[in-house]
Amino acid sequence: MKPLRVLIVFSSSELGGAERSLTRMALASPAGIYQLATLDGEGPWCDWVRGQGSQPLVFGRRNGSRHGRLGMGAFVALLRHIRREGIQIVYVCGVRASLWLRLLKPFMPGVRLVHGIRWNPDSNSLLDRFFRVVERWLNGLVDLYITNSQVAAATLVRRCGISADKIRVIYNGLEELPTSVSPLVDRPLNVLTVANLNPRKGYLEYLVTIKN
Repeated sequence: MKPLRVLIVFSSSELGGAERSLTRMALASPAGIYQLATLDGEGPWCDWVRGQGSQPLVFGRRNGSRHGRLGMGAFVALLRHIRREGIQIVYVCGVRASLWLRLLKPFMPGVRLVHGIRWNPDSNSLLDRFFRVVERWLNGLVDLYITNSQVAAATLVRRCGISADKIRVIYNGLEELPTSVSPLVDRPLNVLTVANLNPRKGYLEYLVTIKN
């Protein structure tokens, strides 16, 4: 049986929570399964991956300091790599990158496309509305969705019309669980955020909830 080969593709080479958690998962897995790539040019994520002792694949080029711009040359390089390396699964993060890869599926025969959803796209922001339109009309071109929360999975079903059978929930992992944690009643009331302060993250709703 041919060994499984998975290519994890990020639309940007900035270093965010999704890039960190998925990269750590890949690096902790048996060698030879995962490859890590960006459709962007060189960026902080690339340097961080090299610092972990691995070599990222960089398919795009940056125009100055701007990041996240998806050029056709990056997709051509990606398709060539997929064919040359015998990639079986492409795990893509990013709405625009996922959209383009769906449209390019005829050039990736036999390759399964997995779309990683790392937030709950349930707000009225332009990004979330665009996401829901794309998924409602083109979810048939995606083989599997992976979310990191049950609420995001529910949104995909309820607002995007995606079958629950095509969705898997895999929570963000911890390298090790703390062994001694004080009970909540014995701790001061602190609010800790481990992601960027963006309205679509739901922090305002969270603060209102704990206040009440």
